[in-house]
Amino acid sequence: MFTKLAAIIRSVRKVFQARCQSSNPNARRRRRPQRLRFAAFTGSMALLAACGGSVQTTESVPTTDGRPTSLDGVWLLEGSNLLLDITLATATVDGRTDCGRAIGSLTFTDEGDPTSFSLPGRDDSRCSRPEAAALDVAIELLESVDRAEADASGYRLYDGTNDPVGLLRPAG
Repeated sequence: MFTKLAAIIRSVRKVFQARCQSSNPNARRRRRPQRLRFAAFTGSMALLAACGGSVQTTESVPTTDGRPTSLDGVWLLEGSNLLLDITLATATVDGRTDCGRAIGSLTFTDEGDPTSFSLPGRDDSRCSRPEAAALDVAIELLESVDRAEADASGYRLYDGTNDPVGLLRPAG
């Protein structure tokens, strides 16, 4: 593998050296950024080759008997394109859509169970009006949640009157 990498580096170096040769002495000064780019490219190729081969994947959402055991991880709000990256250790929620973002936090019960979402921070400046409206609906839905209950398909979300309002599915 390293012999292939060395051959690639030699051929790329020859191309860059041919481009950098010039009869104008000032041309060498102007070409220095290209040499830095070549060095960065070579270094990144070496790192890719060294890290190489197989990619180990980890389960993004821990489960027991097919049910998630923690809200920690990345979730998709069913019926929308809102992905929620939830970190329980810091009680943070980072929501992203194709065009927008919402950030906030979780509220916990005295027993330490997450109960509700608060998503005050948002940026929908790149969204069209329908996309921004869909993000509004998703945020309102999440902010109406009073509890979450794990089942085989993810977490069922319920409001204050125990009516189901949504479902979070593992996004992985």
